[in-house]
Amino acid sequence: MEQHLTTLDTNITTEDIPTCVCEKSIADETEKFCLNGAYGGHSMVQIAMTAAIAASEKAGAIAGEAAGIDAVITALNSSLNIDNLGWSTLNTVLNGNNFKNVNFLVELIKNKYNTVCVVPDPDLDKLLCLHRSIGGDNVAYKLIETNVESAVISGTKAATAKTAEMTPIYTTQELSKVTSTGAILSNIL
Repeated sequence: MEQHLTTLDTNITTEDIPTCVCEKSIADETEKFCLNGAYGGHSMVQIAMTAAIAASEKAGAIAGEAAGIDAVITALNSSLNIDNLGWSTLNTVLNGNNFKNVNFLVELIKNKYNTVCVVPDPDLDKLLCLHRSIGGDNVAYKLIETNVESAVISGTKAATAKTAEMTPIYTTQELSKVTSTGAILSNIL
């Protein structure tokens, strides 16, 4: 470029050509990149915070469901002595979708009752079978319904309390992950 300029006008020297026109400094490019990244980084942090809050709410709900299921099982074992009916799988049958479903639980326990207690030689050591021998099936069915309703109320309360307890803890943990300096800088760069 210097050769072309010297042939056009002999009064111009190479010292008259500013170097900043021909080349940008690395510092200028870095500054521009960082400023643009920081602007976009703010929105990335907001998105990460929203995702962290959603994840913590989900984790809190899962913890609540687990506490609710445990409370229902404990209440049914306590009131109906369900574990004596051979229920080794009650905790595998219950999940977040059905532990508050009174009708599901009543039918589940009635079916188990019918297979264990409504037989020619029922085991009177089992609490429900004993109630059948005293008052018949209607008394046993009413006992099942009443105790399942009570267990579901206990389970729902336990789930609500555990969710309320754990969600803020999970929220603090998750937000600290996405708002730390390292997380913010990794989003920018």
